[in-house]
Amino acid sequence: MQEEGLSVPKTAEGAGIPRSTAYELINELNAGDGTVLSGNNSRKTNDKGKKLFS
Repeated sequence: MQEEGLSVPKTAEGAGIPRSTAYELINELNAGDGTVLSGNNSRKTNDKGKKLFS
């Protein structure tokens, strides 16, 4: 993205990821040492299974 001068929304579209995810990744890249580790999701997930029937 940075090498080609593309915007975050255009890059997100090209990569097939949501724009919000692209912004999170670029912010993580800029805040760190220039690398982003995949799978490093700081969001909490709800691991409760969904009920199919009541």
